[in-house]
Amino acid sequence: MILFNLAFKNIRRNFYSYFMYFLSMVFSILIYYTFVSIKYSQYALELAGLSTKIDASMGGASIVMIIFSAIFIWYSNSFFTKKRKKEFGLYSMMGVKRRQIGRMFFYENVLMGVLAVIGGIFFGVLLSKLFTMMLMKLMGYNIAVSFVISKEAIFDTLKVFSVLFFVAALQGYYIIYRYKLIDLFKAESKAEKEPKANPFLAVLSVIMVATSYVTAHTLFFMSPIIGMLVTLFLAISGTYVFFSVFMVFLMKISKKNKKRYYKSTKMIATTNLLFRIKNNSRTLATIAVLSATALTAIGFSYSYYYNILPQAKLTNPFSVSYKYQGEEFNRQVKEIIEKNGQKTVFDKKISIINIDADIPAIKNLPSEIYGDGQKRVSVISQSQFNQIAEKIFPGEQVYLDGYTNVIVCDNSYSTVFTEKYEKEILELTNGDEKKELRIYAIKIIQPISTFFSYLPVIVSDDLYRELRHFGDEQNIQCYELNKPLEAGNIIDDIRKILPENVYLGQYYNYYVSLKEAFGVMIFISAFLGIVFLIATGTIIYFKQLTEANEDWRRYVILKNIGVSKKQLKKIISGQMKTIFAVPLIVGLTHASFALAILVRVLGVTLIKPIIMTFTAYTLIYVLFYFLTVSSYTKIVLSHRN
Repeated sequence: MILFNLAFKNIRRNFYSYFMYFLSMVFSILIYYTFVSIKYSQYALELAGLSTKIDASMGGASIVMIIFSAIFIWYSNSFFTKKRKKEFGLYSMMGVKRRQIGRMFFYENVLMGVLAVIGGIFFGVLLSKLFTMMLMKLMGYNIAVSFVISKEAIFDTLKVFSVLFFVAALQGYYIIYRYKLIDLFKAESKAEKEPKANPFLAVLSVIMVATSYVTAHTLFFMSPIIGMLVTLFLAISGTYVFFSVFMVFLMKISKKNKKRYYKSTKMIATTNLLFRIKNNSRTLATIAVLSATALTAIGFSYSYYYNILPQAKLTNPFSVSYKYQGEEFNRQVKEIIEKNGQKTVFDKKISIINIDADIPAIKNLPSEIYGDGQKRVSVISQSQFNQIAEKIFPGEQVYLDGYTNVIVCDNSYSTVFTEKYEKEILELTNGDEKKELRIYAIKIIQPISTFFSYLPVIVSDDLYRELRHFGDEQNIQCYELNKPLEAGNIIDDIRKILPENVYLGQYYNYYVSLKEAFGVMIFISAFLGIVFLIATGTIIYFKQLTEANEDWRRYVILKNIGVSKKQLKKIISGQMKTIFAVPLIVGLTHASFALAILVRVLGVTLIKPIIMTFTAYTLIYVLFYFLTVSSYTKIVLSHRN
């Protein structure tokens, strides 16, 4: 009981040092509880018909959260144990046995874990409704979510984090138990030798990172799996060598600039930073890699979410389309549209001809082309396509030069992964009769829903009339509404009068399904990214504060020889600026090259979502910088001698 009381007092006395760690764990537990509670929140999910979709996503995110929390707790526990070696050594000198010290530290970890779990679950319960509403909003649903305390989520969270903190407590007990008394006092007494620079490894680290970028944009597109593995190996290993060797090499070079080195307090700041970079190299490299991972995940999901509508248009370009059912049926459809308070922007019957064809070797062709083992195309006239383009694809009108020149509309075409087939011959067949056409250009658009057409081919009006006897001509009635994303009721009403064997093409439901999928993705990646950011920021924070408690004597000496408080603050802020800025810059650079691959694959501009992601991440990171500088300065300036 005495040891338990002592452990409780130690937590109160050292709570300032533990605060950011405690806060990070509370936030991690809060997010884990949120994921699990949403998974169990059957009311909102069943109302939206999303239960099965959410289970797998939230389950996977929960596993990632557990793994990351386990690593973070293990790392933090090892760090705090090392930090308090001298304190444990004093206990040993006072006659306290190592077994008892280990038990006391075990109790501290258990108490800290209990407090973190209680805090995390409390705030998780408090904010679960808000987070569920956010998820529903991202997925495009306006659902009234009730405040519910999920017993299953509470039990799941208690079970997982109780095990994690108990294992961490055992780890702390083991670390203390195996130390000898002399080892406990050597922790802070070891003299630091000036790090040596290795020019060869320094240059090699830059080459490795640069090669990873080149590989990402060359080998990846030839062999994605091999390219990804090679890129990750070079980028991660190169980053660790960069921080442990290149940064030291850079600092050594800066010392050779005598004019700058001996100016004001540059000598003190540079020398101090040299030791800090070397001691923190692995931590900084890990933070850079984690930052890059988080930024890439958030940027990737947000970029897809940002481009949902264009992606939906590539499959279903019109608000409503169906095989022509006659003018009486069209009249009923128009009445439904007007009844629901909408107007038609485009209302036309489009004719296409489905023809057997010998298609050039094209990768990623729509599966419909091979549905019956026969390669086919859907021919559309230039004038009809231009009428569609005027309303649906502004600026995409075509003007064919030459009777046999045609344009292929391939919505799965990729300038990266698809073999180029411009200027090749497209051969149309009708029994023994054949017609050779020259592919003039390729457009990555879909003029008719993929459910009604094969590979669309635009031909001149004269050629279209000539090809009518080559295949089966069919008419597709197409409507574009002034509010296509509010067409849910209209689609439901049209389905009621449409014959069962007639397919209804519309991009509203496809858009909704994409928004559901990527809404979940951006929700998970954003929260996991924030957890990563707070955890990495916390690691830097308490690592620098630990060093402040170890190095305060150096700053006292500087004050005694006449260095002003203003100059000391400048030294500290400059040191922190480098320690925070370099991992962030490296992480942003890694993420930029990773997201550049996404831009090439999608073939769209993602500047806005990427800039927004990077800016938000950087702002939070900067807050940690100012918090660390403030705390570090207070510790250093609070000591008198």
